[in-house]
Amino acid sequence: MPLMYELLKCWDDTEDRFIIKGGVLKFTTDEVVILTGLSNTGAEIIWQNKPLGGVLSTEIKSDMAKLSRSTDDSTMIRTFIMFLVSNLFFPLNSHKIPRKLVSIVSSLKEFSSKNWAWTLREFLVNEFNRMAIKFATKKPLGYINDFLPLLLMSAVGSENSRPGLRPIF
Repeated sequence: MPLMYELLKCWDDTEDRFIIKGGVLKFTTDEVVILTGLSNTGAEIIWQNKPLGGVLSTEIKSDMAKLSRSTDDSTMIRTFIMFLVSNLFFPLNSHKIPRKLVSIVSSLKEFSSKNWAWTLREFLVNEFNRMAIKFATKKPLGYINDFLPLLLMSAVGSENSRPGLRPIF
């Protein structure tokens, strides 16, 4: 992951931004909105310090594989949302899903009332900081959230494909 290493060198954890070739790329909630299409409205969710639940993200992957055209809409939507939350946006080393997230995803009304763009940004900033510290101290990076490299490469791709225009973040 040489590209990942190069990007981690550019992360400024004091300002939540990248400094690339002298240019400053702030990583804001609005940038997450642009990259993901998630809304920047609703209540903010603090879940990282909450207890983990008994549901595993690997079980959710298995549930996704079992869906078929005959699955009722509410089950399909709930399973898909749980997959996004547990496997794409907020995957954890332990594969356990925090109880707070399980509780929110269980109710579509509650799910839609939350600010997922802000929540995802906060999670990713913590990931950037964690990885940058490990990289700077030459420690093994270990598990890297799958969404993190995608987001970082998206920013670099935007910079290279749109010279003179503002990068995505």
